[in-house]
Amino acid sequence: MSLAKTESIGYNTFRFLAGNNFLNLNYLLFIMKKALLLASGGIDSPVAGYLMVKRGLEVIGIHFDNRPLIDYKPLEKTKRLLRRIGVKKLYAIKHGKIQLEIISHCFRRYQCVICRRMMFRIAEKIARKEKCDYLVTGENLGQVASQTLDNLT
Repeated sequence: MSLAKTESIGYNTFRFLAGNNFLNLNYLLFIMKKALLLASGGIDSPVAGYLMVKRGLEVIGIHFDNRPLIDYKPLEKTKRLLRRIGVKKLYAIKHGKIQLEIISHCFRRYQCVICRRMMFRIAEKIARKEKCDYLVTGENLGQVASQTLDNLT
């Protein structure tokens, strides 16, 4: 094998020439691997999921349905977005009652962090059941709600 070229796609991607076939090493790192995508119905998590699908992971979705606190629209939007990026399986978790318990028993300042903790605990159990290698989110520190530094400290 001889080095053909190097290109940058988020990380450095090395391609080696083997006859007429190019072999993407990043793809080999993810081949036959699974990821559980925590999908909110916003734009960040589907983009993160799409990038993982594009890299060769089998992505399974999980959405936390907050009814009766909200309507059915976020769940339907999540289903549409995940279908569009190639996710074939989605867990819809009834999270509204958990939210109500958190709201009624926790200080407002900690509600987002505790809610996120509950979501990750549930996601971890499903990831183990599905034999997933990764948890994927679209989170950014300092972005919104539970992701702000004030809320995390």
